[in-house]
Amino acid sequence: MSYFPFFIDITDAPCLVVGGGAVAYRKVEALLPFSPNIMVVAPRIEEELWGLQEQNLIKCCQREFQKEDIKGMRFVIAATNDNKLNQEIFKLCNEEKILVNVVDQSELCGFYFPSIVKKGELVVGVSSGGNSPTLAKETRKKIEGVLPDFYETLNEQMSQVRNYLKTTSLPINIRANILEAIYQKSEAEGRVLSKEEIKKIIDM
Repeated sequence: MSYFPFFIDITDAPCLVVGGGAVAYRKVEALLPFSPNIMVVAPRIEEELWGLQEQNLIKCCQREFQKEDIKGMRFVIAATNDNKLNQEIFKLCNEEKILVNVVDQSELCGFYFPSIVKKGELVVGVSSGGNSPTLAKETRKKIEGVLPDFYETLNEQMSQVRNYLKTTSLPINIRANILEAIYQKSEAEGRVLSKEEIKKIIDM
C-alpha cells in the first residue's frame, strides 16, 4: 500500500516521542527544522536529548510512559524497544484519532518518516512505503546531489515575484508564463536573476 505525501505545517504542533535512545534522537533531530513542540518521555534519556532540552528545543520527562501523555498531541512517535508498549501506544493513538509512527514496525504506522531533502522552504520527501529505508535514503542522496544550491534562494525569489504578480491585473496564464520564464532563465544561468532581469521579463 502506498501513502499519499501530505505536506503539513507542524510549527508548534504538540508531538510526543516515547523513547530516549539513539533512534528517538534521530527522529527528534529530523523534526527540529520544522519547529514542532516536542516532548520526550522515557525512563532513560540519552545525553544528546538532554542537550536539546538545555537549548530549549524540546522538553524531556524521565519516567515511564503514561496513557495520558498522548492527550492533546498532534502526532506521536514510539521509538522504544518494547514491542508490547509500542502496540499499546499504537492502540491508544488510534482510539484517539492521533497520528502515530512506531519505528521499524510499518504495520503500526499511520504515517511514515520520509527521507528528506531540505533547502529552506523547498522540501523533498522520499518514502518507500516502509519497505526499504535504505532505498529511500539512497534515493534522497541522488536527489540531493542534483538539486542546485541556488534553489533555496530561487524559491524565495519566486515567492516574492508570485506575490507581486497577484497584485497586478495580469491574467493567470500570463503570470504563470512569467514565472516559468524566470525559472527557465535562472536554470539556464545557474543562478538567481537580478531585479533588473526579472523586471525585464515581467515587462515583456
